Amino acid sequence: LQALNRRIGHVACDDVLKSLAQALDAYSARVPGCFAGRLNGTDFALWLPAGGVAHDTAQAVLASQGKLLTALDSQARLVAAAVELIRPLTPGQALAVADEALARAEAQPGFGLVPALAGAAQAASARGEADWRRGIDQALTAGRVSLGSFAVCDAAGMLLHLDCPLRLRFEPDGPAEPAARWLALALRSRLTPRVDEQAVSLALEAIEVDGVGRCVNVAADSLQSMAFLAAMRRLQSAHAQAWTRLWIDLPARLVDEGDLGWVEVIRPWRAAGAKVGLEHAGDRLTALPTAADQALDYVRIDGRYVAGIAEDEQASRYAQAIVTWARALGLSVFAESVARPSDLAALWQFGFDGATGPALAANSLAPTAAAALAISAAAVAAANVETRHDSAADVAAADAGDPGDTTRQSFETTIRDPDDQPMSAM
Repeated sequence: LQALNRRIGHVACDDVLKSLAQALDAYSARVPGCFAGRLNGTDFALWLPAGGVAHDTAQAVLASQGKLLTALDSQARLVAAAVELIRPLTPGQALAVADEALARAEAQPGFGLVPALAGAAQAASARGEADWRRGIDQALTAGRVSLGSFAVCDAAGMLLHLDCPLRLRFEPDGPAEPAARWLALALRSRLTPRVDEQAVSLALEAIEVDGVGRCVNVAADSLQSMAFLAAMRRLQSAHAQAWTRLWIDLPARLVDEGDLGWVEVIRPWRAAGAKVGLEHAGDRLTALPTAADQALDYVRIDGRYVAGIAEDEQASRYAQAIVTWARALGLSVFAESVARPSDLAALWQFGFDGATGPALAANSLAPTAAAALAISAAAVAAANVETRHDSAADVAAADAGDPGDTTRQSFETTIRDPDDQPMSAM
């Protein structure tokens, strides 16, 4: 909110809040049993008395209020969560599910909308924002962290490096939860600098054991954290040799936010030998400013943009254009989450430098890559033992539950400011 005030002024910021609040109040005035309320300083909600319309209502608010917000500040964005509620459910349980859905919406690029179902099964596993913050903080403080390990290979099946997302154990003997379960809440709670520091530290320790390159994610918020940047300097100094085999993924949404301060942040990382690139890149990639593309080593194309390229002419043209663009800038190009062998073969034909995903089955890897994977898995385990970080299997996906009788619904909308706490209105 403070950053938005700085960019557009206090009066304009108040106008945005008032406009969104008035839009929600209009529903309360027209629909019996509907009411709007402020959940805290930044979050607002709208309660609707009937099922099946939360998603459409949220889309309408996003469309109308998003235009106003974009006209005032191109760097801010509006996101929403549309939650269908199923009885019996307490208000606290409903808001816990809404918190999680809204956090996922905030983690997406652009003006996102995330649907969610809040029934007994979802409520049992849902945690409110404050509970998530405590859980993540405790896991980080206790060192209950470990790294995942996914191969990134070239056309010959040779291992280029390992993609290593961080996992947390919320209980001492609990499972290692993948980032998909908790990262959105860490972003919302501004805990990503600590999360990212742990990931970088574990990756460097593992590299020192087996020499295999590892890639970790660094969030946009971390790039603005003085504590995180100081930690990166310490880690770089303490693990100078391993640093040269470190890969660092930054979110592609940095391209849309306009502020190029991150270019200067990553400059010393690359100077010391680390490779830095953008992950989850898509159709906005070619809008990358010259100053930014000169500061990068690679881009990772989101799996949505390469799915079906073996048969889809438009998708294949896009993939070839990205390779041509990247080559002109001296960037390597990787594909994320490639599921089909036919798409993988097309990527190699188009000139992609590497890929990850189910299509890279273990039996299709070159022998040296398979051996490196086995060694690196042992190295991660060794590093975790040395630092008292135990690894565990990923938790199974939760049952979606029986949709049952949808009797009421609500949705929650937030104006997300990329430089500060999310400013919400609903």
